Amino acid sequence: MDPLRLLCDSAFQWIEYLHAVLRKVRIAGDRYAHFMELSLVWLTPSRSQWAQWSLPSKLGAIGAWVGILALGLYLAEKGCGLMTRGDSEKEAARLRAELAATRAALDIPKAELEGSLGEVGLNMENLGVKETLARPELDGTVRFTITLANKSKVQAKNGSVYLRICAGCEFAEEPLGFRQQASERNKDRKMDFQTLDAHAAFFIPLRIRPPAIRQFAVGVDARCENCVFRLPESLLIRY
Repeated sequence: MDPLRLLCDSAFQWIEYLHAVLRKVRIAGDRYAHFMELSLVWLTPSRSQWAQWSLPSKLGAIGAWVGILALGLYLAEKGCGLMTRGDSEKEAARLRAELAATRAALDIPKAELEGSLGEVGLNMENLGVKETLARPELDGTVRFTITLANKSKVQAKNGSVYLRICAGCEFAEEPLGFRQQASERNKDRKMDFQTLDAHAAFFIPLRIRPPAIRQFAVGVDARCENCVFRLPESLLIRY
C-alpha cells in the first residue's frame, strides 16, 4: 500500500473521530463545541467533504494547515528558548555564587615579613631603610641590628629566618637564637619561630668581622606557613 495513502487514511480517521466527539458535545448544548465543529469543517474536512471541494479550496486548506503547523513550531521553539534561557540564567547565577565563595575561601589574609636596618616603630615607620652606616670597633668588627617586622594585620605562624653574610665576612659572635646548618657554609645561620604578632618585630643584633672593603651585604630571607612569598632581601652595611 502507498505510504502516503495510508497516512491520509489515518488522518481522516482521526478527523472523523474528532467530528463525532464534537457533535455529541454540541448535542449536549455546548455552543463552544458548535463553533469548534464549524471551524473544523473547513480546517479538517471529512473524506466525503474533501472529495467535494474544489482544487483552490483544497490548496487553501493545505496552506492553512501548513501555517498552523509553522505557528505551533514557532511557539514551541520560543517556549523552549525561554525555558532554556531561564535555566541558563539560573545556572550562571549558581556558578557566580560558587566562584565568589571559592574566591572568599582562597582570599585568606596572609602575614608579610620584611627586614630593615632602621629603627622600626609601632606604625612600621623606617621599615624601608635598607642601608646603614656603622662605626667599626677597635678590633675591626662591626655591630648593627637587623629588624624583622610583621607589617601585616595577621599573626605569622611557624616561620624561619635565614641570614647569609658576604663571602669575605665572618661572624664575630653567633647571633642569639640562630644556629648553623650542618650542610651549609659558615656564612649562613637560621632561626625558627612559632609566632610573630601583627605589627610586631624581632630585633637581631649582629657582630660581623667585615672584609677589607668599606661595605658588605647581609641577606635576609624570612618565611612562615601563612606568609606572602617574598624574595630574599639584601641589606647594605657601610663602615
